[in-house]
Amino acid sequence: MTSPVELDARADYRALAPDALRALRALGEHLDRSPLDQRLRRLVELRVSQINRCAFCCGLHAEQARRAGETQQRLDVLAAWPESPLFEPRERAALAWAEAVLDPVLRPPSAQCHGPLHRDRDVGAPRGAVH
Repeated sequence: MTSPVELDARADYRALAPDALRALRALGEHLDRSPLDQRLRRLVELRVSQINRCAFCCGLHAEQARRAGETQQRLDVLAAWPESPLFEPRERAALAWAEAVLDPVLRPPSAQCHGPLHRDRDVGAPRGAVH
């Protein structure tokens, strides 16, 4: 049986994959300069972290979302966004797309993943937020 210490241990990615972390940092810097709405970016990043079950990343991205102007009410219901009236069509498209990318078997891309994202300048930017 695995001990609790082993289950809680996290890999030190700075030591194991420094090039990958540099690339992620560069991607983040690119997204900071991109035309992508930062609130939308932070919603997508937080939703991805929820799906990936990374507590550290959830805390980080929730704080970033609040700093970008996101409301606590929307953050509270983000995990159930399809059931909430609080999200606009463009946001729904980005969240549906992120979920489809992360889990294409359980959440195949649908028409909701397209539409609003493909009609404006944010076409490529959400892809970078899914990491």
